[in-house]
Amino acid sequence: MRWCKNCGKVNNGWPVRCRHCTAGLDGRLCKRGHVNPIDPGLAFCGDCGQPLDRKCGAGFSAKPYLLAAFVLACAGLLCLGLFVLAQRPEAAPMSIILALIILVVGVRFAFQILPPWAGNLVRDAFNFLLKLVLGTGNKR
Repeated sequence: MRWCKNCGKVNNGWPVRCRHCTAGLDGRLCKRGHVNPIDPGLAFCGDCGQPLDRKCGAGFSAKPYLLAAFVLACAGLLCLGLFVLAQRPEAAPMSIILALIILVVGVRFAFQILPPWAGNLVRDAFNFLLKLVLGTGNKR
């Protein structure tokens, strides 16, 4: 999910151009799609010499990170509440299953909001922990 600073709207996925106003989300773009710095003093592309778009929606925004943190916190609190509810003997199995479903859905939704590098970082850390615990990989 990317936030466009030009039009103020949210784009699903991780596009190079805003789907609403066509502003470049990685920097100022030329007609051929080359990414250039956000500097307003630049008029032409450094790669091909084409004129640059005037619109630029690039720049850091904390909104996706705050939204993902909010989603993770809500999912965690719901799971905690359901695990506490699971201490009662009549509601234990269903509460645990529901808590795990909420946790999985919340984590997946949060990682769809975050940039791809965040998901890759968590995936690589999880794979590293699996290799340490299970002992898979090259053994010498």
